[in-house]
Amino acid sequence: LAGRELPAARLAALLQSAERRFVGTPCGIMDMMTAIVGRPSCALRLDCRSLRFEAIPLPASITMLLVDTGVRHALGSSDYGRRRAEVEQASAALGVSSLRDADLELVERAALPDALRRRARHVVREIARVDRAVAALRSDDAAELGRIVSASHASLRDDFDVSVPEVDRVVELALRADPGVLGARMVGGGFGGAVLVVASSSRVDHVERSLRELGLAAPPHSIRRVRPGAGYTASVVEELPS
Repeated sequence: LAGRELPAARLAALLQSAERRFVGTPCGIMDMMTAIVGRPSCALRLDCRSLRFEAIPLPASITMLLVDTGVRHALGSSDYGRRRAEVEQASAALGVSSLRDADLELVERAALPDALRRRARHVVREIARVDRAVAALRSDDAAELGRIVSASHASLRDDFDVSVPEVDRVVELALRADPGVLGARMVGGGFGGAVLVVASSSRVDHVERSLRELGLAAPPHSIRRVRPGAGYTASVVEELPS
């Protein structure tokens, strides 16, 4: 509208500022960068410190589905902010500016309260899982990617404490629904939302049928396949009356 072009990182920073200052959610910058620089049929490897990014092609051997758990979440008023504060407390206790600068050995040997130890352990292990997931995508190792995704959910549930019983139930049902399910994890900021199911493309029809038979397509649930696209613009999302 202003006739100006902004670099991706600058635009993302402005969007993040709006979320933090207006909405009141102490969020990171991942969603904003993904919306701006994401590419169809690719995952995005994003360094949230430097904001360097790389598109990682998704192999044709995997198909992803989203299962709505039916549990709504409000990040501005949930424990999301508390988790953010706990991560910062853990960093300070470990003597690092960010958990990016910590490793698992440092976390385990430090005299941290149990909750802070688990928060730090999740973050350190999750960072390592990102690199492993990129390697799995590049080598088209769908089985390994599925294991990483499921391990990520277990860590979010047990160490970061951001899952809820309804989400865990959907993950558990998905993982035993069909041999074509490779992995499953919650997505988003936690405390509700959707579950991402990574499936073998050769069996995705069977997977979807099995999930439906388990009741995961009936309200309050729904199932959607993740399809590549070029994203949305305001003009196609909503046409305002004149």
